[in-house]
Amino acid sequence: MRYVAIAIALWMTFFAVNAQGRMTEGSVGMMADLLQDDLSTYLEGGQAVFSADWERMATPWTTDQEIGIRYSRGTVAADNFYGSKTIFLQGHYLSAENWIGDSYRVQMALVVAVVDRSDSAFLQDATNGSIVRMACRSTGKEFEFVYLDHCQSQQFAMAELVQKEMAIAVKRRSPADMKLIDAAAAFDRKIPANDPCRNTMGGCIEMMHGALR
Repeated sequence: MRYVAIAIALWMTFFAVNAQGRMTEGSVGMMADLLQDDLSTYLEGGQAVFSADWERMATPWTTDQEIGIRYSRGTVAADNFYGSKTIFLQGHYLSAENWIGDSYRVQMALVVAVVDRSDSAFLQDATNGSIVRMACRSTGKEFEFVYLDHCQSQQFAMAELVQKEMAIAVKRRSPADMKLIDAAAAFDRKIPANDPCRNTMGGCIEMMHGALR
């Protein structure tokens, strides 16, 4: 169902941009791939082209220990720091149990992550001590643990952020935005329409790596 929503959002972006005569349906997909590559750079701590935008939306990869330490130094300051940002979390999975509202309570050392059953497929291979990656929102500290909710796979969270950034770029049309749009159009012309990389979101990233650098 999430993939359907992502596809619909990409179609809406296509119509919004195409109304201004600058992009095709294919180049919108290339634009999404370019932004996903840029977001990955930001999440890994690199210097991304749109770092300022990503910083307002999300944190780079962080651990449950780092989140716990930040909250131990001051709950109000930590709440203000995370705000409504998407937190990209990497932590050691300890256990999971049924929780309120058809969800799972995923226990880590200093963090409890609440994951809806419908979004929990990425946890199916997790075992005690294994490292799991997800994206969540902070709800603050309760007793000894920091609680995170709206947790989902990193892939879905990244796709949602890319959609938001596409909408921003189309409306703002700064020099960097226009460079992005032009690069996407160029790659749409260069990469064959039947290339398998076009079948998945982010599939053409390797072929376009460095296009915005």
